[in-house]
Amino acid sequence: MNLLNFLNYVQRLPLKQMYNQKLSPALSLIERKYIISFEDYLLNNKGYEYHSIPSTVSIDTYERQGTVKAKNISLVKFGNENIALAGSAEQGFLEKFQGKNVKSQKKMFATNQCFRQEDSYEKNFRLFEFKKIEQFSFEKSKYEALLTLFEFMENTQKFLSSNYIEHRVIDQTEDEGYHEIKMDIEIETKTFGWIEVGSYTYFGEEQSKRFNITGATHTVSGTGLAFPRVLIPIIENHKDSKLILG
Repeated sequence: MNLLNFLNYVQRLPLKQMYNQKLSPALSLIERKYIISFEDYLLNNKGYEYHSIPSTVSIDTYERQGTVKAKNISLVKFGNENIALAGSAEQGFLEKFQGKNVKSQKKMFATNQCFRQEDSYEKNFRLFEFKKIEQFSFEKSKYEALLTLFEFMENTQKFLSSNYIEHRVIDQTEDEGYHEIKMDIEIETKTFGWIEVGSYTYFGEEQSKRFNITGATHTVSGTGLAFPRVLIPIIENHKDSKLILG
């Protein structure tokens, strides 16, 4: 089954039933196409470093990051081990550079599986496991960090625009947390309305302090692409698939 026929087929199914064993291989092909495209044309060409980040981190990393207490991650913790499934490659980057001196600006990315334990996850349709390209950077100053923050957002917006996906930016800086700036990108879907597909955050120097990182201590993180959420409008708009799929 080619991609166009596949999109014609899944368009007739309820979106919540798409991710079963029969459809997973075809969906994986679509994911692979867009991951390679995003990494090659939007990140590698800008000199971003690729890092192999595992989908597990230590409980200590969760506690240092401060986004969730160890007692609240029982569903992603490996028994009595000091290891848990990671919610984002951001945690893996911080763990990797813990205690190190980052001498200059370092823009990086990783693609891995992410796991979330949340009581209500309606925007992501209660998916607790998903694949994500994560962008992360160490910067020397707030000015440079803000430039990178908006570059991270621009990378995602370029992908969305090139695939005819309507999107908008929402300022979430008032959300709880130690970030200084937080922005979300939402996409419009016919089935679910507006849904969040990326979060972009400037943390100041707080993360570096928590992980004993010196040198370029201003940190920025941002979603590149998150699957399967970003696939929803692509499948909905499959009539334009000759333009979308190429």
